[in-house]
Amino acid sequence: MKTLTLLPYYFQWHYGYGLLHGIEIIKNFIWFLWHFFSIRELFRTLFLPWQRLHETRQGSAIEDFMSVWIVNSLMIFVGALIRLTVIAFGFVFIIAALVAGSVVLLLWIALPLLIVVFFIMGFGLLFKPI
Repeated sequence: MKTLTLLPYYFQWHYGYGLLHGIEIIKNFIWFLWHFFSIRELFRTLFLPWQRLHETRQGSAIEDFMSVWIVNSLMIFVGALIRLTVIAFGFVFIIAALVAGSVVLLLWIALPLLIVVFFIMGFGLLFKPI
């Protein structure tokens, strides 16, 4: 009989403290992924040359100017392409963490009801004729 007096405390913990901390865990995963992929920094440096590789002009001829411009433009394009790819992967992982976290939270909410349902279904299997 003492076990039944613990039931309200369990539900208070399950749907209060446990649910809030589950949401906090999902927020921590999202924070980790945001910083792991350095999304803010990659957006901030999106149009910088890749690995800061660039050419400097050495002569005054138009050929020198055009070759430097082409190489620098190519390095900016490569840098933006690689940074956008990493940003896209970061967002994919963040969305996956949100979806997985939402599924886990929905299961957490339904878990007490599922325990009762499976317990009753188990009794139904116990008395089922062979």
